[in-house]
Amino acid sequence: MRWFTTTWCLLMAAVLGLPTVNATEAQFASLSERLAEVEAELARYRSGDSCEVPCEEDYTECRTPGLVAGFELALLRARQSEGGALDYDAEATPRIWLGWQGSGGMGFRVRWFEFDATSNNPATSFIDDLNMMTLDLELTDTFTLGSKWEGLFSGGFRFAQYREQYGLGGGGLDYDESYGLVLGVELYRQVTCNWYVFGIARGSVMMTDDSIAVGTPPTFADGTFFITELQLGAEYRRVLSGTTYLFGRAAVETDYWSGVSFGDTEDISLMGVAFSVGLAR
Repeated sequence: MRWFTTTWCLLMAAVLGLPTVNATEAQFASLSERLAEVEAELARYRSGDSCEVPCEEDYTECRTPGLVAGFELALLRARQSEGGALDYDAEATPRIWLGWQGSGGMGFRVRWFEFDATSNNPATSFIDDLNMMTLDLELTDTFTLGSKWEGLFSGGFRFAQYREQYGLGGGGLDYDESYGLVLGVELYRQVTCNWYVFGIARGSVMMTDDSIAVGTPPTFADGTFFITELQLGAEYRRVLSGTTYLFGRAAVETDYWSGVSFGDTEDISLMGVAFSVGLAR
């Protein structure tokens, strides 16, 4: 009689769609597996190893306002378009930036760069000593292109100095105060969870009315020159929270100061590698 009762209960459960003991156990097993997946995802977010932003449905909710900063050390070697900068080694060159970025992606920053080098052989070098400095005050704004590309627009005001001292014949050139506008764009493409490739381009038009001292007495003239900066490299990111992350970069860099050397149409280029660390959002 017991087997009849058991069979009848199973048939009624099948007809009415009631869960059996095995079905209930399967549901519990599925729920446990899903809970384990959620716990694993939460652990990845906390450790900064996740590819996804937790609040990806509304990206701006993830962003918190705060500081952005970076320090870069570039190893750059100077060259002159007519061979005037002879026998220069690669010089360690600092670049520092500090700013603030709001929750909507807009912000501002200050950037400083200085290259200072001396020829190894002043007796045979047309340019014995070379100094180049820029100080930028910029507004910035972030943007995205699809799910893999992101970038940063920048634009603002630039102050620059340029000095060269001549080994052969003496004298020198001094643009002590130069002013202009600077525009830039940075593009980053995600490759893996933490690795990105990037390109940075920045350009400015500079004007100066300082004295140009070539020999004695000095002459006075107005000057106009152009500065172009390019970087291509790779970046590693470590997420702190939301879209805030620490980064480390390695890149190839070239800078081109056009129409500045010898006070006429000759150019100075810097080329080398750059390594940087910082905080971004």
